[in-house]
Amino acid sequence: MTSRRRGLGEGTIRERRPGQWEARVTVGFDARGRQVRRSLYGKSRADAVAKMNAAIRGLALGVAPASDRQTVGDFLATWIEGKTSIRPTTMRRYRSLIKYQLIPLLGRAKLAQLTPQQVNIAMRQAVAGGLAPRTVNHARAVLRAALADAQRWGTVARNAAALAEPLEVSATRAASVRPEEARAILDAFRGTELEAVVGTALYLGMRQGEILGLRWDDVDLERKVLRVTGALHRIPRDQQSDPEVLFKILEPKTKRSRRTLRIPDPLVALLTVQRQRQCEARLRIGSAWHEPIAGLVFTRSTGHPVEATGMTHRFENGLSRAGLTVRRFHDLRHAAATLMLASGTELKVVSTVLGHSTIGITADTYADVLQELHDDAADRLTRLITTG
Repeated sequence: MTSRRRGLGEGTIRERRPGQWEARVTVGFDARGRQVRRSLYGKSRADAVAKMNAAIRGLALGVAPASDRQTVGDFLATWIEGKTSIRPTTMRRYRSLIKYQLIPLLGRAKLAQLTPQQVNIAMRQAVAGGLAPRTVNHARAVLRAALADAQRWGTVARNAAALAEPLEVSATRAASVRPEEARAILDAFRGTELEAVVGTALYLGMRQGEILGLRWDDVDLERKVLRVTGALHRIPRDQQSDPEVLFKILEPKTKRSRRTLRIPDPLVALLTVQRQRQCEARLRIGSAWHEPIAGLVFTRSTGHPVEATGMTHRFENGLSRAGLTVRRFHDLRHAAATLMLASGTELKVVSTVLGHSTIGITADTYADVLQELHDDAADRLTRLITTG
């Protein structure tokens, strides 16, 4: 039994033998104008038709079913170029994992013949070569996403990365910061351009991109609330349509990242000073003031957005000059969370303030802190009972 379907790619369906159906799709033409076809197989007619339709949809996107010669490296190079909706920071991460991890390990493997065993072996080789299991799992996740698209388009029959086994990774534990160290950090930046930035991170636990993307329209100092509505991202050079536009505000990754936070009184004071400083800088340089993104709370002295990398270096240098432990800027977010928990704030509230997608992420990240609090509660209860 044979049937034919015409469209972007011409397809035929036939039953080769009981339990095996073949779909043949025209994917192009050779130098002599002859059709180049690919065969896709299914256990039923419906399965074969679904794969043929997926292949035709893939052809509309410029992706043909894998040939015997197409490699994983060739496919990934084409796939990543088509992912225009990925966030700039995520795109940089994907490109790096593809270039430095996936292509060296699996780039020469034939795409259509890739097996879960090959992926497992490659992952073990990467760890043996010194890569962290977490990084290897991230690379596998990128490959899994790419092969999911390939499977949907009919390019491959199965997702070998999804069937491979992820490596065991030790749970991430947040850096502990005690109240006296938090006060010392605030003192170290008192009177500097980073004072309000550091204060915002410590008092509210906001992410660095959220802080640098904060706009005055989202800050109400009279009511003492601010809204987190996005994050500042630098646009990768290869994605810059306008050389003058280097940054943009992107929507939060999850619904819970979009949140309203209460501003404590000390931070209200810091942000009030920050607004005054910004106004003075604008008046001082006049027409030289330039805001590519209007209304940012934190800007350079010229009005331009603050570069995250440069700000991080200034933060670490400030800690070093003050004789304090040099920490990542992101550790201020952890500090805010641990101090909230230590003060008795409920885990659900902390999770909401941080903008975590689930309370489970908060519990896993701060498991050590929670255990200390549980131990302390048990000790206090014991003292209460035994001493009367």
